[in-house]
Amino acid sequence: MEDETKNLLTETAKIRFYIMNLIFRNGNQSVKIMSTRALAEQFDVARGTVRAAVEKMVEEKYLITRRGIGTFTNPSKAFCRLQKVPPKLIGIKMQGGDQFFLDPPAMRTLAALLEAFSRRNFIVRFLNGSAERGEDSIYELEHAYVDGIVACNAPCAFLRAAGERVPTASINLSGEIFEESEPFVQIRIAWNHAVKTAAELLGGKPLFVCGEAGLPAALAETFSAQKIKMLSGKFEEFRNLPELPGGVILVPELLEDFHLFLQLRGTSWGECKPLLLTQPLEPLPCWCFASPREAAFRRSAEVLDGLLNGGLRKEDFPPEILEYELTEQNQ
Repeated sequence: MEDETKNLLTETAKIRFYIMNLIFRNGNQSVKIMSTRALAEQFDVARGTVRAAVEKMVEEKYLITRRGIGTFTNPSKAFCRLQKVPPKLIGIKMQGGDQFFLDPPAMRTLAALLEAFSRRNFIVRFLNGSAERGEDSIYELEHAYVDGIVACNAPCAFLRAAGERVPTASINLSGEIFEESEPFVQIRIAWNHAVKTAAELLGGKPLFVCGEAGLPAALAETFSAQKIKMLSGKFEEFRNLPELPGGVILVPELLEDFHLFLQLRGTSWGECKPLLLTQPLEPLPCWCFASPREAAFRRSAEVLDGLLNGGLRKEDFPPEILEYELTEQNQ
């Protein structure tokens, strides 16, 4: 019985998903939905399941039934009702799915993404982050009913399938390079400038990494010969070192403790440089790897605006590289 209920809910969700997308895409217009028979055939569900889903949405006033004519979407439930032109619906594909929402810095860039797309008469919805390959991704693309897609760190197979269906922009945070002939616009984020600046700052001294912090592959490849160590705790391993490293990668939460440690040791923060991968929480001096993700999201909105509304083609947008920068935060 439990499995049957689970399947029924899944089938009902398919019908609701289809109808909600009709409402989102048609703005002020009321459009007629397919008959229960046609919906049942399209989504391979029982007509009783379709009828129950439709009746529920009529009760919730998402749908309006007109006797002898059919069932229509209710434009009063549409978003952006005051827009003269119905907004385009953009699907956002984030690697890792819901885990993205647990990362506060990522949430800030997400807010920038939503703002960038809202300024261009777009509305967005999130696609399933785990459906990246095979039948799952194809099914999602065929039933997403979106006008365009922005995908962040998605595999090439998904990007290719998406680009063959709708205008697609890829934001690649890993630095992977795809063929220029692929049917999607490429926005790649690179570490070249930041790594070069870090090497100049360290001046040949080793770079350490505090245990709570991660180490991007670009930094690991460059400084692998300079005695990178993973340190745990709050700098206990530093206390017996005859000489401190040239820099330490930290999480923002440990920046204040690190400055206190340097003061107790009688060392300036310029001699052992604190490097952060995200913006610091405390107004303390440090160096910060400034991410171009917000710029990439704004650029992806410009790309899809050009493809969907400006009469441009994918060939008008050659692959683009945005760089991380290592900047001094002398607050």
